[in-house]
Amino acid sequence: MAIEYAVKRKKSYSKLSKVSVLSTPRTIAFFIFIYLLFFSIAACKGPITPNPCGNGHNWGVWTVTTAASETEDGAETRICQNDNSHTETRVLYATGTAGLAYTRINDDTEYSVAGGSVTGGAVAIPVFHRADENSPYLPVTEIAETAFIAQDITSVTISASIKTIGEYAFQACSNLTTVNFAEGSTLETVGEYAFQNSGITAIEIPANVKTIGGLAFYNCASLTAVTFTAGSVLETVEQNAFNGSGITGIEIPASVKTIGDWAFRDCTSLTAVTFAAGSLLETIGHNAFNSSGITSVILPEGLKAIGDSAFINCTNLASAAIPASLTEIGIYAFNNCAKLTTVTFAPGSLLETISTQAFGSSGITSVIIPEGLEAIDNTAFYNCASLVSVVIPASIKTIGNSAFDNCDNLATVYYGGADEAAWNAAIISLGNNRLINATRYYYSAVQPGAGSFWRWVDGAPTAW
Repeated sequence: MAIEYAVKRKKSYSKLSKVSVLSTPRTIAFFIFIYLLFFSIAACKGPITPNPCGNGHNWGVWTVTTAASETEDGAETRICQNDNSHTETRVLYATGTAGLAYTRINDDTEYSVAGGSVTGGAVAIPVFHRADENSPYLPVTEIAETAFIAQDITSVTISASIKTIGEYAFQACSNLTTVNFAEGSTLETVGEYAFQNSGITAIEIPANVKTIGGLAFYNCASLTAVTFTAGSVLETVEQNAFNGSGITGIEIPASVKTIGDWAFRDCTSLTAVTFAAGSLLETIGHNAFNSSGITSVILPEGLKAIGDSAFINCTNLASAAIPASLTEIGIYAFNNCAKLTTVTFAPGSLLETISTQAFGSSGITSVIIPEGLEAIDNTAFYNCASLVSVVIPASIKTIGNSAFDNCDNLATVYYGGADEAAWNAAIISLGNNRLINATRYYYSAVQPGAGSFWRWVDGAPTAW
């Protein structure tokens, strides 16, 4: 580069003078120094980005500074060759148990994990996996179907990233006693047969689980404790989910809407079943608690249907409280509950029918059938040998065949109607001689002059 100076004179010009600032070696050296200084500073200036060429970093190779283990993260670092005070560090994610097999799923954005060459011992499922050091880490979100079926694993730690446990994943793992879910678990689904016939002794179901699949814990005889993480959003316990397990007690989360058929059947050690406050439960399926060991049950308001044989053969059940919201009691619902002495219906009951054998062969001693109920089906209270008194509402229209047959100790009927004419308007079918021949009282809120009448005293029917 040159700078020219010209001195202008009147009507003429002097000879052009040229002065070059690059004409001396010293000046040239000065500009080279400035040039190199500028770019050496720029090479390590500005934020670090993943692209080593984007801002001039000259990165070295990645070096492991803390090795990752099966369950603990590690780290690796690289150093800028231009300025070794500039470093970049990244996580080496926990590897999980060596030998696990991974398959990319969901458009190659996630991994599903299976047992691979792992056949026994403790298993740790990682949060992330990469195929090699040059591949990206992807989340591990699924335990594949049949992943560890019938293997000799003894424990499994399931990472927070897992959303689905596939069908049969741990089926027949008879030595599997411990299942741990990492804090912050995002698990949503426990697949069908997932832990069937395994040896687990206790489990805490993570809060995000919405469905426990059919037969998921079927015949887990050693499983005594099932709890749910606070804030559970569980909606469905599917059929046979805990059938034949060793559960001793359970609180059903408020979010559960459906308990499936046979869900807790043959849980003979299950003595206590409670429902969290604010329960949304609507349906208890057929045979849901058949032959379980429960001793009492208070069913939540909002429940609409009790399925057929739901509590049949619960021989230790002593009391049952039925909510006003219930509209259906299935056939044989409380049949053969020999110790069931007390059944109460909440005021304002919406129940219209008591189905066939619903309370047959139970130990009921007295029962107040709620106002509004119109039909008592055939054999509904058949063979309730301990039944001594019953309140029949004025709303009753039909009493089916043998509804109260073999109730040999039935002595008193408190009828909600005002007189015999109202009683005779109801259709009472054959096989109800004990009911017909029992001492009958008609309802009167005020003391009548004469006749057989009754009124309520502290919630109990009492003769005037």
